[in-house]
Amino acid sequence: SDALAYFTMAQSLSETGVIVDQWGHHAFYSPGYPLLLTPFFWMLGAGTPVAHGVNLILAGITAALVWRLVQVLGGSRRAALIGGLAYAVWIPSVWEATDLAKENLSTPLLVGFALICVEIAKGHASWRVAALAGLLYGAGLLTGASVVLTGAAFAVALAIALHKQPGAGVRRLAVFA
Repeated sequence: SDALAYFTMAQSLSETGVIVDQWGHHAFYSPGYPLLLTPFFWMLGAGTPVAHGVNLILAGITAALVWRLVQVLGGSRRAALIGGLAYAVWIPSVWEATDLAKENLSTPLLVGFALICVEIAKGHASWRVAALAGLLYGAGLLTGASVVLTGAAFAVALAIALHKQPGAGVRRLAVFA
């Protein structure tokens, strides 16, 4: 199972310094989620309660990011609160928090990336924001290859920002990369 693979990868990295899944593979599953679990396993011991604690933290971060995304998109405080609470009680998000699945990490990374892209499109396209977008995108790629096509969102957001404020697009693209 994927859950066993992610657990085994994090456990082996925390104990031996090498990522290995239950089948002995070094590069079959995406390493992002096990890389996040590893320091917690190293400090607190490898166990599902530790992973579930990390998942709860990630779920809280995701709910907060959904709240902020709704606000940035023009929603009221009430709409943002409803969005964050809706994510918190949405059955798939609750279910995933109980499973050792990469989606626990890929979801906040994707929502965070979407939030940054909206900020860029609104004209907040500093090199720091572009660097954060690149960091979130890169972490998303390590967590799951399905993220690859979302990189187009950065290009679209940057194009919108540059239409409003011409110049410095190549530098921001380089920082993102």
